[in-house]
Formats: sequence, C-alpha cells, structure tokens
Amino acid sequence: MNIVLVKSDPRAREKPCLRCGYSLRKIVDSTHCPECGLSIWLSLNSNDALDWSHPEWLRRMSAAAWIMVVAQLVGLAAVVLLWREHPAAVPFPMAGSQIALPMVIPPPPPHFRFTGLCAGAYLLMYNAALLLLAVDEGRYPDKWRSYRWACRITAGAGILIGSYLVLGSSNEFLFKVSLLASAVATFAYLRKLAARIPNSLLVRICGIVLFVPVLSLLKTVPILWYFAAIQFLGILEYLPWIYLPASVMLFGWFAVLFRRSAVSAAEGWLKETGGRQSGV
Repeated sequence: MNIVLVKSDPRAREKPCLRCGYSLRKIVDSTHCPECGLSIWLSLNSNDALDWSHPEWLRRMSAAAWIMVVAQLVGLAAVVLLWREHPAAVPFPMAGSQIALPMVIPPPPPHFRFTGLCAGAYLLMYNAALLLLAVDEGRYPDKWRSYRWACRITAGAGILIGSYLVLGSSNEFLFKVSLLASAVATFAYLRKLAARIPNSLLVRICGIVLFVPVLSLLKTVPILWYFAAIQFLGILEYLPWIYLPASVMLFGWFAVLFRRSAVSAAEGWLKETGGRQSGV
C-alpha cells in the first residue's frame, strides 16, 4: 500500500498573487487580484514559462547575467595571472616507462598583490550577480527553492573569500574552490531556467558546461577525486580555460533571452490586468 505524506503549508493556503503577494484564498467573486489587478489565473495556474513570469524579476535576471559576462572576463585574467605564477604541470613521459612526471617551467617573478586583487574582484562581482540571479520570483509553489539557496550559499562564501583576497591575501586554493563551486550552483540553476524558456538546446549545453566545473572541483579537492586525478591531472589543469570563455557566451545568451522574455511577459501581463491598473 502506498503511503502519501501530506505536509501542512500555511503559505500554500494563502495562494499569493504573483505580482503583489496579496492572498487570493478568499476571492470567489472576481477574476482579478483586487490589489494590483493581475488576472488570478496567472498566479494560480501551473504554467511557469518565462514568457508569463514576473517581468521585473526577468529584468533583474538579465542584468545579473550581463554582470556575470563582465565578471568572467575578469576571472579569465585572474586565471592567466595564476597560471603565470604557477604554470600547469606538463606530462613528460620517461623513456621505457609509462609513468608521466611533471615538467614545471620556472615562473616569472610573481605579482601576488595584483593577482589577489584581480581574483578577489572577480569573486565579488560574480557572486554579487549570483545573489541577484537567485532572487525569488514570488511564484508558489516554489519548485526551484533548493537551487536558489545553493546559489545564495555559494555566493555568500564567494563574497567572503573575494573580500579576503582583495584585502591583501593570495590563496589560489580558496579562489579555485569558490570559482568552481559557484559555477556548479549557477549552471545547475540556469539549466532549470532554460527548461522554462523552454530551450532544449540550452538545457543540453548547460548540462555539458556544468560537467566541466564539477570535474575541476573534484580535482581541486583531492579527497573527492583521488584516483582519477592522477590520470587526468594534466588535462584538468586546463579546464578553466574551457569553462570561462564558454560561460561568457552562455551568460550573454541567457541575458538576451531573459530580456526578451521580460518584454513578452510585460505585454502579456498588461493584457491580463483588469480592475485596478498597475504597471509592470
């Protein structure tokens, strides 16, 4: 026999308006919200396509994506500086042996202060945008709450680490862990949003790009990637060079799509607003 657990949720009983949050629970003689005039079916139906989502929320998402585009360029500069200070190991097979030993090229004189500033500026900019990206739309039920909280937690940690680096410290390990953790949280969330556009190609691309920071994160934290890292160490060192340029194009793509959805949603909401008029 199947057992279904029903949890009481006070917020669900309120049935809030998507635009203003007004409780629609006791409204039986109107088809529009008495507070803002938005059609009740927009707030209560299960269609969560972005073209019918909150226009202002979509505009914020577009702005966040554009900030991430700029931040990724700063992040690429930080990776270049870190690589110059600590060049990647190059596989160098010994004669008559299958063992690959690292051949490390002596780095040029390090510029730790500038590198730390660049890395810290990237983390501050990117994670501030991630907090903006994780703003709640006001839709209920909130199916993507766990993804947004993952973004908020990694963004908060990234801002703390970025502040630490800007204040004069240089810690490559903390920088890489924060970069990759925030990348995983971001693309896991964006993959769900791509399904709401809907854009199946973008969903698949996000899944592929998401795999890159996951691999790098597992390599950066050796306890999670102990055996395979030995085999793929030389390749994993270069994954940020793939992830950062690819993410610039993807964030720009999302920014354009969010903005288009905001325009479409504003037009749709205007048509579905009656009674008391309220701008969108």
